[in-house]
Amino acid sequence: MIYAIDVIEHLSSPRNFIRQSLPHVKKGGYIALMTGDSNNYFWKFSGVKWWYSTFPEHIAFISKLWAAALCQDVSNVEVVFSKNYISAKKSISKQIKWFIVWVINMIFENQGQKVFNLLPKIGKSGMAEKKHFGRNFSADHIFVVFRKI
Repeated sequence: MIYAIDVIEHLSSPRNFIRQSLPHVKKGGYIALMTGDSNNYFWKFSGVKWWYSTFPEHIAFISKLWAAALCQDVSNVEVVFSKNYISAKKSISKQIKWFIVWVINMIFENQGQKVFNLLPKIGKSGMAEKKHFGRNFSADHIFVVFRKI
């Protein structure tokens, strides 16, 4: 089994990673990936402002659609499991706060920090920083397991 947690987004070709990993996995063996899900609604809506895509070292993103397309191209691999999850599980009240931060940033664009400075608790928490834009309120990560057939 090959298990790549928060690795695939750093590679220029996730497809090549799977292809190059297959010879190291026995028939019936697994390759498991965990990373951001580029098909997440809020991520698609936010575009390049989404928190996970703001890291310069994050250069490639996948989704369930990508995984299905990969299986069409690579004949000896299939998806046996995929699930979306929140990258850092928070309470419902904190998820709501993070969602409100996202909405304010979408409405006020780059002026969001000025708005949050008026709300000391949020302004001082760092929640309004661009690196957190959209974080912690939606299932924006994906766990995909491929099996070599």
